[in-house]
Amino acid sequence: MPGNAATAGFRNDPQALPKVGEVFYGAAVVGSIGGCADSAAGIEPVPPVGVDLAISAQNPVRCYYASVQAPSQPVELSPANGCGQTPSQGFFGPRLLSGPGAGGTFPLVLDSQRILTVEFPLRASRPLKGSPSLSCGRRAGVDKACPPEQAGDNLQVNVVSVDGGSNFLAPHVGLFVEPGPAAPAPGTAPSPSPTAPGASPAELRVTAPDRLRLRRALAGVRIAVQVPADGSRVRATLTARGLRGLRGGRVASVSRRSAGAGRLALRLRPRRAAARALRRAGRATLTLRVTVRPPGQPAQRARERIRIRR
Repeated sequence: MPGNAATAGFRNDPQALPKVGEVFYGAAVVGSIGGCADSAAGIEPVPPVGVDLAISAQNPVRCYYASVQAPSQPVELSPANGCGQTPSQGFFGPRLLSGPGAGGTFPLVLDSQRILTVEFPLRASRPLKGSPSLSCGRRAGVDKACPPEQAGDNLQVNVVSVDGGSNFLAPHVGLFVEPGPAAPAPGTAPSPSPTAPGASPAELRVTAPDRLRLRRALAGVRIAVQVPADGSRVRATLTARGLRGLRGGRVASVSRRSAGAGRLALRLRPRRAAARALRRAGRATLTLRVTVRPPGQPAQRARERIRIRR
């Protein structure tokens, strides 16, 4: 991306590294270093396998702008002013962070402030020991980030030009996460936690887009589910009310048995009748319901709304 530079970061205390299951922050720092016109960029974190975004009210995305003359005096951008808290679909799933510019991009010259920092919360489901280099063969400044499964224990960030060109910046940084509580010995099933009468099961973490273009939705709505244990039964359904010609409201469904704990990616592709009904309507609000049944534990459930428009 001519005229811009980018780097990736990992906030941590070397004497107290984050542990599995704890929230920590990654960061992208992007600056305008020249060029004859103002520019903007899309920011998409690409964590390695076993790491995902953990955005919440307690751990929000944080956006800052700073000038070249005063880089140590950043100005924070609030969610109301464009620091989005709900990722949309990117190249590697619903992780594209939303900014205040056109199409949710981040302008790189905003009131003479040319240094952008976007910090985003992460959570790991496995220990990590990052490395200083990647070996997936991407061409610097040309290709997008490596697929997560080829990134080892490294965080990558896609910095994408808004003009539709083929140039990408994809800085990376090694992540370091310590093991969490001791896991059960191999061959033993985890003991279910006692649940007090009236208590709710553990919260199920699901990553899904809050809005999608119709064309993308018809190709398949991509979601990610944080599965707590090996052998869990996972079921996801999409439904919609009021779509003419769609009996029962069922748009798509998928079922899987997980091969391990951690992030499970799913794609819900609308059935033929549902696709026809969505094309005819042009817009709809879908309800995503996800149920995970870990072996010997109470079922976990989550529900999200996804708005579809042409």
